[in-house]
This record gives sequence, C-alpha cells and structure tokens, in this order.
Amino acid sequence: MINNEHELKTPYQEMVEKIKLIGISTKNINKGRKLSDEWRQRISIGSKGKHMSEDTKRKMSISHSNVPLGIEHKQHLSESHKNQRPTEKHKQQISEALKGHSVSKETRQKIGLTLKGRILPPEHRKNISLSLMGEKHPLWLGGKSFEPYTKEFNEAFKQIIRIRDNYTCQLCSFKEEKRNNKNKNTENPILNLETYSISFPANFILCNNMGKLSIHHIDYNKENTTLENCISLCRNCNSKVNTNRKYWTEYFINKQTVVS
Repeated sequence: MINNEHELKTPYQEMVEKIKLIGISTKNINKGRKLSDEWRQRISIGSKGKHMSEDTKRKMSISHSNVPLGIEHKQHLSESHKNQRPTEKHKQQISEALKGHSVSKETRQKIGLTLKGRILPPEHRKNISLSLMGEKHPLWLGGKSFEPYTKEFNEAFKQIIRIRDNYTCQLCSFKEEKRNNKNKNTENPILNLETYSISFPANFILCNNMGKLSIHHIDYNKENTTLENCISLCRNCNSKVNTNRKYWTEYFINKQTVVS
C-alpha cells in the first residue's frame, strides 16, 4: 500500500503552486497579509529551537531597515515587553554583542531629542537607583568611598587648598564666591603653609556649602592628605573625575608639573 502522507499539502502550499502555474511571482506573496493568532502560534512552536544562519539574519536586517513601525505595532511591542526581565544569560549576550560598539554622534543626538523633557515616574527612578546601588554600579570599587578621611583632612585644611588655588576649580576654572552678601569681607584669611594653619579676620563669613569648592585627592588615596596631593574642584568636576581615575591622576600630576 502506498503511503500518501507525504503527498498531502497544506492549503497554503496548494495556493502557491496554483500561483506558480499561472506565472505570478511568489516573492511578496505574504506582503500585507495578516496572520491569525492561531497561525502565529503554530509558527512560533515550529520555530522553537531553530537558529537562523548569519546570511539569513543579514537578509532580514536589510529587508527591515528603514521600515517605520505602525502605531499598532509599537503598542503591541510595548505590551509584550511589559514586566519582562532579561535573564543573566541574556544580559551577558547583549553585553558581548555591544562590546566595541560605539554610538554615532547623530544617533546620540536623536536619543537626546527623544528623551528631552521626559519625566520619569518616581517608581521608575527608584528602580534605576536600586539597580545601580553598591556592587551593581559600574564604578564600584569595593566600598572605597566609605573609607574614612584622616583627621588632617578638616575644614581648615580644605580652606588652605581653596586659598592656594585662588578659589578656582582646577579643571573648569569655576570661581567660588568667597564673600557673603550679608557681610562683605575686606580681608582674606591668613594662610601659613609651614604649619598648615589658617587664621580668619574678625567677622569673616565663609560661603555656604552650595558654593564651596570640593577638595579632591589626586591619587584617590584618602590617607595621603598633603598640599601636593589635593586640589580644588567644583562639584560637577569632582563627580566627573570619579570615572577613568588613571587618566585624571596623570592629568593633574602633569598639570602641577607644568605650573611648577
């Protein structure tokens, strides 16, 4: 008995054969065609475990490039991604895929314009904060920022550094307002570099904390509190130099060498 199981064809295959017989191309046969939920589910089940070749991926990428997504499609993607959390394996795959990848200036500008004026809800901001807390932060150095400063790193010492640097940020040249509006000081504090001491004129009022320059340790060693290892930085620059520490250490050492 002949087995006719392999001769059975789906309605779709029959339709394709009929179209071929009358000489019509089947290249864009599915263009504009909407599949039912049942049919999509069958395709999904049939595709499970299958891996596309790099050539197929490239062809799909080309075919989808410059094709704008419809509003309905965007909404569907948004709904399908809600409450989804990538696995650690997925995160690692994304990280590996993006290694060495640089975003163009044009793309960064587009992203900036898209996010301009966007206000994140408190819950979202809280989630971002928690995701970057402690060991999860890319700049985590084993809790180094929680190490205590030495007793020499006091307010008098900090003021000595500010006076030496002429109340100026040593990176962006921001000027600290050292005189208070309520009490215009006519004299500067007296600095003694030999004893690391400072004496203030009568009725001298320091600026408030919002305007004070931060004092930065060039080698990031909190125990190395010396005049040579400390400089004045505004708050923005002080945050900026917490990344790429090797670069900034060499930068400030070279700057001191040029000045001296």
